[in-house]
Amino acid sequence: EQDAVNVHECNGITYAFNAWTYGMNGNVCPDGEEYLVNCYRDDPQKMLNWVKEADQKADVVIVSMHWGTEYISQPDEEQLSLAQQLADAGADIIIGNHPHNIQPVTHIGDHAVVFYALGNGISSQDTTMGGTPESVLTGLIGSVTVTKTETDGTVQTSISDVRADVIYTAHDDHWGNIHGRMFKDLTNEELPDHDTYYQDDIRIIHAMDDSIHIGLE
Repeated sequence: EQDAVNVHECNGITYAFNAWTYGMNGNVCPDGEEYLVNCYRDDPQKMLNWVKEADQKADVVIVSMHWGTEYISQPDEEQLSLAQQLADAGADIIIGNHPHNIQPVTHIGDHAVVFYALGNGISSQDTTMGGTPESVLTGLIGSVTVTKTETDGTVQTSISDVRADVIYTAHDDHWGNIHGRMFKDLTNEELPDHDTYYQDDIRIIHAMDDSIHIGLE
């Protein structure tokens, strides 16, 4: 079952989804039950083979990657290498997380898009391990448009209109009333100098590809 490529359908477009992690914070699966978690460092080729098979069976291949270095705003060498390998194998949408900071969004080749790290969505994380109060309370929301066309029996699927925006975990003085707020809608009462942080986040998103549209509307 771990090796299976399960294909789903939405609006006439088929897609396959799977997820991998670099590890489990020192934990390991019980002997004989390694199938419980997809750890790509154990066998990266197995991950790429799954993507290749999925690319033959589905219009869109989506992979979620638990990767990267914590508390930095740029992808590390492993992320860059794996993203290219995944795209070459047939992945269309790559969604990353683990760094607790947002990271850039970019196209790879003519068919794939990667969100290197979504940061923290809703979080009360402190900064004892790293990062800044603003960075660990910030998350990335992304969207894409998937278009499927058929001409003379030939089917083509494309990813376009890649968009991104950032959210902030707003809260009161005692970490009560925690809720997500779009950064663009924040007030200085919720986060002093929020517009400066927002512009910094936009620069991070655009660091590798300034064609990414800011805003989900």
